[in-house]
Amino acid sequence: MESYELSKRHGETHFANIKYGYFVLAVAFFYLVFLAGLRKIVSGKPGGSSSSKWRKFLYQLYSMNPAIHLTIIWIPLLIPFYHHYSLIQNLTVYLKRLGRLSYVLLTLNLVLNLRPNWIFRKDYTYTDFIPLHKWLSRIIVLVATVHGILFLIYWALDDTRSTTAQILKYKNFIGLILVFMSLLLAVFSAGPMRRINYALFYILHNVTLASLVLLTAIHARPGINFPYLYINITLLAWQAFAKAFYARRCDVLDKITDYKNTNIVNVHLPRSAVAETFEPGCHIRISRYSRLNPLFWLLPSHPYTVASLPSDSKVDLILSENKHPRSFKFQLGVEYTVSRSFVPAVPRTCLENAKRVCIVCGGSGISFGLPLYRHFKEQGSTQFLEIVWIVRNKYQLKALENLATPLSLEED
Repeated sequence: MESYELSKRHGETHFANIKYGYFVLAVAFFYLVFLAGLRKIVSGKPGGSSSSKWRKFLYQLYSMNPAIHLTIIWIPLLIPFYHHYSLIQNLTVYLKRLGRLSYVLLTLNLVLNLRPNWIFRKDYTYTDFIPLHKWLSRIIVLVATVHGILFLIYWALDDTRSTTAQILKYKNFIGLILVFMSLLLAVFSAGPMRRINYALFYILHNVTLASLVLLTAIHARPGINFPYLYINITLLAWQAFAKAFYARRCDVLDKITDYKNTNIVNVHLPRSAVAETFEPGCHIRISRYSRLNPLFWLLPSHPYTVASLPSDSKVDLILSENKHPRSFKFQLGVEYTVSRSFVPAVPRTCLENAKRVCIVCGGSGISFGLPLYRHFKEQGSTQFLEIVWIVRNKYQLKALENLATPLSLEED
């Protein structure tokens, strides 16, 4: 009787990257734990001008320098990257590993970009994570793109299979689409392109992100549904829920302009436009569209710092209005959607414990400096408090006279 030996359908290496994916997730988790403890261990911002190399390193670490933090993330990821399998005989293992690495790092990037980010609120502001988020996003896109391009080269050099046939397999074709979208995003992420048409960049960014999260789950073999897809979808769903739940519609109560002398504009919104409590120096985002309009989700909203405190009866905005005909401008009689108040670029520990405060701002930056000044003045626990406002001309000073809650910086 003849005997037959069954070979595994996907080969011996099909599941070779499962453990590495879990390892990447573990590194991301412990890095978040490290961030949570960093500013508790390093109490007080280290002096950047210190001659000590260690203190300079601590300053960069504390300040979320992307180069330092990306190094912390990537060293443990790269050490076990090449392991067990021969690079020559099992090249596809490492090509697939690149793809899994990029997808799992999406989870870390989504956590860093959470708004509101309750995990790090006490010691960080969301602006602390923006540089790291940008560079981590670029690296994720780069790794995913290299993964796709190297597979194309591998197929082209393999005489035993047709490159076209490989590309036309629907799971591989989805991967090709993701590579194309990533390359397109890389082009429009460049500074000049982003400045020419920020709305197009914003749309492409969000569509590419959603595609990477959802379509990669179809493309990847073996599957990545549990736990990575479920975690990433949960994080995206939370972002969408927060954007819709904390938004509210409101009218502009008043708009005070002096276009002849200055582009500084005062806008008054009803107190209901923002939450009952909010932190001084926070900002809101304004959209022309309602939550039911698809453009509310596709197009970028416009950020404005709240120049008021929670105790005020109205919400003041002090802004510099761009003269470009396509720029966003408030109009009386038009209803807008106001997204939730975003925490200021000042850690809560500073708002609660600062003893010596000097605020320097220019032009419409008074919208950020003024509520902070009022907050520390009302708190009464500072040993030194001063605000310096640099203006272009005397007409900009009228921004204080046009507040819904009038006051003077010289009041006692």
